[in-house]
Amino acid sequence: MKLTRKKLTKPDAWPAGIISAISSESGVSRVRFLVYAIIPILAGFITYTTLHTLFFNPINPDDTAPQSIEIMKESTLKRISIELQQRGFIKYAWPLNYAGRVSGKDRKIVAGEYEIRRSMSPTQLLEAITSGKPIERKVIVKEGVSIADIGQIVEDAGLLKKGAFDQALVDPSLIKASGSYNGQLEGYLFPETYIFSRPVSAKEIVTRMLKMGLERWPQTFSDRAEQLGMTRHQVLTLASIIEKETGVSEEQPRIASVFHNRLERGMPLQSDPTVIYGLRGNFDGNLTRAHLEMPTPYNTYTISGLPPGPIGNPGDSAIKAALYPEKTDYLFFVADGAGRHVFSATLEEHNSAVARYQLGVKREPDTKPSPDIGTSGGGLENASSKPSQYEETDPLMIPPLTAP
Repeated sequence: MKLTRKKLTKPDAWPAGIISAISSESGVSRVRFLVYAIIPILAGFITYTTLHTLFFNPINPDDTAPQSIEIMKESTLKRISIELQQRGFIKYAWPLNYAGRVSGKDRKIVAGEYEIRRSMSPTQLLEAITSGKPIERKVIVKEGVSIADIGQIVEDAGLLKKGAFDQALVDPSLIKASGSYNGQLEGYLFPETYIFSRPVSAKEIVTRMLKMGLERWPQTFSDRAEQLGMTRHQVLTLASIIEKETGVSEEQPRIASVFHNRLERGMPLQSDPTVIYGLRGNFDGNLTRAHLEMPTPYNTYTISGLPPGPIGNPGDSAIKAALYPEKTDYLFFVADGAGRHVFSATLEEHNSAVARYQLGVKREPDTKPSPDIGTSGGGLENASSKPSQYEETDPLMIPPLTAP
């Protein structure tokens, strides 16, 4: 049997109805295919763009100015998110809160102050506030500074107001913990560079400074103080005077020897910084005879022995100097005008040094002579930011001392 191939006809020879039906069915299929393919892609693109905007786009990429947010111990991520929205760091609160819950970082929030910027995305903000790396604020307490000034240092560091710090200084529990004999914390807040992070209370700051003072007072210091017949309070008091007289650490043991020698002989210390401290803010930079004769608990011209407490917060070198003074016969010293002092064993030598280094100083157009009265000679310049000057009408030009 012979097979024959049936010749197919061309489409244009097909009946018009069949051609129309086939064309219509193909067109619908194409449209359906395009719809089914494009819509998911378009939806995915829109979703991706929206989510990327919500989670990864900053509200203002050009605003890179650093700001901060303070997170308290009881803060939740939801509350933090709302605060960031209200402050204009994010457009909506929920993306940040949602991202925290999904990632588990909502359970890693640590109280503190954190640096944030409006150029940060919500996810970057989340990373910042859960990093556990808060802003560190530096508090520099210099040797010799008074507790009356530390509060301002703390405020300038941005930690809390001076008034809050000053309130903590009279906290009975802190005074008792310090071991202070005169009911004040002066002398017990150790000079050091401290690092604090908000939130922090004034009591926490003071406690940290008190603990530092105890840490820097080893048992050997207590043993040495006992050998000298002194208490820690008395050592800190003497050290604070030494600190005010000179900031040159290598000279402090010699300054200390003068005061130890005077104490042993029953001579008044006659230290200018103690007089100024006793004036309690009523000192304008001009120390006069009237000031030296004004009876206050801290005026070592009118009292014998040490004042009732420190006149500042001494550092390591001054404390060591008070405990381990040089062995000398010196009873007097006077500033040499170059940042150091000239020491003398007799009144005659001292008066000669005063005449040379103080009374003989050439007077500048707008200054007054600065003769030192008493032992210290130069302590005044260490105790005040103003020039150490005496009134020109003050006839007292030679220290009113008698030889031992």
